[in-house]
Amino acid sequence: MITKIPAIATAACAFALLTAFAAGPAGAGSTPPLGPNLLQNPNFSAPFATDPSKGWCIGGALQGAKASIADSGIGNQKCLRLEQTIPVTIAPESFNLPDYGDFMKSMNGGKGGGFVIVTQHVPVTPGKSYHLRFRYRASDMAQEVNQPGPNRGFVSFMVWIFWEGTTKDREKNLWVANNQQPSADWSVVTDGRFPPNGDPVPAPYVAPQGSEYADLRIQLVVNAASKKPVVDISDIEFVEVP
Repeated sequence: MITKIPAIATAACAFALLTAFAAGPAGAGSTPPLGPNLLQNPNFSAPFATDPSKGWCIGGALQGAKASIADSGIGNQKCLRLEQTIPVTIAPESFNLPDYGDFMKSMNGGKGGGFVIVTQHVPVTPGKSYHLRFRYRASDMAQEVNQPGPNRGFVSFMVWIFWEGTTKDREKNLWVANNQQPSADWSVVTDGRFPPNGDPVPAPYVAPQGSEYADLRIQLVVNAASKKPVVDISDIEFVEVP
């Protein structure tokens, strides 16, 4: 589920809203926290870890994509920032390649598009239920166009949960979000699922049998020319349902 946090017209209301969001470190929004947060460093007040079992860790950054900790979170808190610092280059003739996969491979002189991922491993109990909630805003995104032409490609902010340890391969990958639209206001995602009409997944999520930990993956994928997207992510909660 995704909800928008509307822009506030008056300074007084804006101050009140920001104060409400800043009231607590986890789930510091207009609603109370979902429960005890299982994440380490949920609001990015500490630097990135080098081990995903000890906090948020940069898993990779390619072709000008970057992850950093910014001061632009709700209420001037810290937040995760994913951005493309150098636009992806695509040769003019590549836009008309018959095969979409060949078009993707042609970016940046054959090196591919921009990609950055931040991940954290959270121990879970098989059969237990979990909520995931976060807030984000995004700029300079691009809805996917796979047909040949000048607007071909996409820019996407994605969130995944991989249930690691399970022997059921189909249940390992849970696609929480695939956002390709700009959002100037903060949007809230609670127990998201992409595609929205895909295979039903219980909300809250249930850790499959054999699961040892949830691998939370937050990533930016830039497969479009001349784009410099910026995505801020704040107030991430991963909570076991009592």
